[in-house]
Amino acid sequence: YDEAMELAYFGAKVIHPKTMQPALSCDPQIPIYIRNTFNMRSPGTRIFTNATTTKQNEKVVCGFSSVEGMALVNVEGTGMVGIRGVDKRIFGVLEYHDVNVALISQAISEHSVTFATSEDQAELAKSIIEEEFWRELKLGLVSSVDIRAPVSIIAAVGDGMVDTTGVA
Repeated sequence: YDEAMELAYFGAKVIHPKTMQPALSCDPQIPIYIRNTFNMRSPGTRIFTNATTTKQNEKVVCGFSSVEGMALVNVEGTGMVGIRGVDKRIFGVLEYHDVNVALISQAISEHSVTFATSEDQAELAKSIIEEEFWRELKLGLVSSVDIRAPVSIIAAVGDGMVDTTGVA
């Protein structure tokens, strides 16, 4: 179920994440079958409660999916290193202005924070962050707020990845 949910969230067109909820909340859980409408003789794919990929090393990654029309917003500066509350300010102000964040990545040094949002919300996100951090930008503590667009998010999905060296 977890793998299917992840694939569905990242754009797999055969199932929507919310359609899986009734099957997940039943006890015992209801199996889900994905069938090919163009090949009715095909048995389709059964979505299991537990992934089988952890037992089948050749199937560590069960699928790929992507989301297009995204933008990356990067906030960086030496004044962010070791300062508590920077992430809270960034994502708090974005949440306040209803900017949806799909993905977050932060450098271990805390020198930069990058997040993905829809391409149509990227300029709004940038202006909101620049307004929130105007003092830090003026003092050079935050050096830039940049947008890279258009981009796609590509997700490799598989429960077996976590236990397999060299995959994730």
